[in-house]
Amino acid sequence: MKRVIAIILLISLLFFIYFYFSTKTSQKQDSNKTEVLTNEKGAPLMATGNCNQDTDCFPSGCSSQICANHEVITTCEVVEIPEKETYSCGCVENRCVWYRDRKN
Repeated sequence: MKRVIAIILLISLLFFIYFYFSTKTSQKQDSNKTEVLTNEKGAPLMATGNCNQDTDCFPSGCSSQICANHEVITTCEVVEIPEKETYSCGCVENRCVWYRDRKN
């Protein structure tokens, strides 16, 4: 019985370690390599919500112009939206944001 409990604890620990490191490596933490779409004050533009990995964030709003971790209801006005060919919605430093990789 003790052996079974030890095996279950070991498997649980391995699963936790795998999950923890897989979510940490999916984030883009290096701001020198990633450019976040921001407003004139430096705050993320058209983005809301916290995250742990890119799959937590998705385009939302009437025109899919908001990068968020939840459904956002917006008016359907014509607004300037991020260039989807250039920017991606994802998780950077635990925030859902529009970002693009900087060219070196």
